[in-house]
Amino acid sequence: MIQQANEGIGVVDISWKFLVFIGIFIIFFIVGKIIKVIVSNRIAKKPQYQGRTEFIILVERLVMILIIAFGILVGLEMIDIDIAWMFGAFSVGLGLAFRGTFENIIASFVILSQHKFKIGDLVKINEEIGKISKIDMRTTDIETFHGSKIIVPNVDMVSNFVENLYAQPHRRLDFNVGVHYKSDLDQVIKITELVLQADPDILETPKSAVIVSGIGSSNIEIAVRFWVSTECDIFLAKSRIIQRVLKAYSENNITIAYQTMTMSPDPYERNISIALQNTATTKPISNTNTEFSHLKRNT
Repeated sequence: MIQQANEGIGVVDISWKFLVFIGIFIIFFIVGKIIKVIVSNRIAKKPQYQGRTEFIILVERLVMILIIAFGILVGLEMIDIDIAWMFGAFSVGLGLAFRGTFENIIASFVILSQHKFKIGDLVKINEEIGKISKIDMRTTDIETFHGSKIIVPNVDMVSNFVENLYAQPHRRLDFNVGVHYKSDLDQVIKITELVLQADPDILETPKSAVIVSGIGSSNIEIAVRFWVSTECDIFLAKSRIIQRVLKAYSENNITIAYQTMTMSPDPYERNISIALQNTATTKPISNTNTEFSHLKRNT
């Protein structure tokens, strides 16, 4: 009876300690949420941090992690558990079980602290282009122009090749157009430059360039290069410039050359063709069968 009573008291004691630990964790979690909101609001009001969403997210996560970690330590102390031994065993176990998760969490802090990427940036990864919509503790969400969402582990965003199309305040766009050999190249270049100068999205610095880039098999190639701000839609800007250039060429009677192919018969093949035609039109020899039949009857 005494042993059963002691076992019952032990179970009650363990249950009570577990409830105390959970209660302390919940309290610190709520406190961390409140402090996180207060800190982020105060930082957002400062002029030097306005528009720096990534920095605010980084501070919020650090505040939550520190407060929750402190709450866990307090909870373990309240239920008389050796923190040093528990922390060592807990760290080893978590490190082995959640190695990839911890790597992604650390990578998220690297992304947010180094400012290599930020929410709203246009990036290219694995031949996919899209805008960063969210940076979580483990993953980064990228919304593509196809309407799909790519979820990339933060480790891949840090370690793999990722092209940030918004890394600089401006970006160069270019395209080629082929004009007829008889075109006045000075006129072509001048008209193209006027089209570029008239567009409000094209920057004056760095300067645009319209050059003769080569001679094709059926045209003269003109390379058009210009710079736009990354704040505008670069795809629509390029499409608009191409349309205006083509319209200006049409209005000024500048011919867009298309690839053509001229076919001429080979002299050797022509002689063979004539010989075959002559053979086909020659009268067939039919007397052989007649003579053979006559000889057979005489026999």
